[in-house]
Amino acid sequence: KTAIARVLGTLGDSRAAPVLLEDLHSVWTELTLIQYDAQIESLGALKAKEAADQLLQILRHQYSWEGSSWRIKGNVFVALGRIGDDRALPDAVRQIESATDWYVRQGALNYLIHINNGEARDVLWKAYRREPEPEVALCLVQVGGTSVLPDIRTRLRKWLDDFAAGGWSNTDYWGVFYCVHALLIAEDADAVPELRRALEMFKQRNAETVRYIDEAANGYTRRLLLDERKAQALLPELERFLAKHPATARQLPPANLQ
Repeated sequence: KTAIARVLGTLGDSRAAPVLLEDLHSVWTELTLIQYDAQIESLGALKAKEAADQLLQILRHQYSWEGSSWRIKGNVFVALGRIGDDRALPDAVRQIESATDWYVRQGALNYLIHINNGEARDVLWKAYRREPEPEVALCLVQVGGTSVLPDIRTRLRKWLDDFAAGGWSNTDYWGVFYCVHALLIAEDADAVPELRRALEMFKQRNAETVRYIDEAANGYTRRLLLDERKAQALLPELERFLAKHPATARQLPPANLQ
């Protein structure tokens, strides 16, 4: 059923929505719900407005197995964002401020990017001013907050310097992916020196680098992008961007990376 639900969401046939919703409704209060991620994801992909009430119930229900429901609630936020239902804005604010769980918080951030109204943007800015995290900066760039770009360039430069000094063990593992994606989405030509260094680092085919790139593409960074395909295409997009600025790139000295 999981595989079928994902295929139905991928096909984009709206006739699947009532079937998926009925399936979800039959288990929504039970522990079995943790096996129904695919139905939730597909209802979001289909932008099934008729599913919004049920999804809100799941989001707001206090399960006795709350820890096990966090991944589900993160996916519910993403689905509600794709549907465009802004009624979960207060819920997103609570999750981002409390940081109860990584999955729920990432889902709430993704929800705000999709909603992208004045209130959602204010929530993102408040979160960034409270703690200027690179993942929140990536979200802001996607809703037009390009004033964070100088901060992102500085953060990426420091990350690369830390990596040069000590490798992955000396860094915030995921910050580099958030920063690079944000600069590419903004097409920030001022970031060419940093992006060139990042590309050289990514191209190191040691097992640790490959693992982190793969994990970022399949979970960590993907959950914060409006277009999830960008997470899989990070290296090709980075190479294309730098190819548009060859003169700037060629003028740089070789990067001193491990």
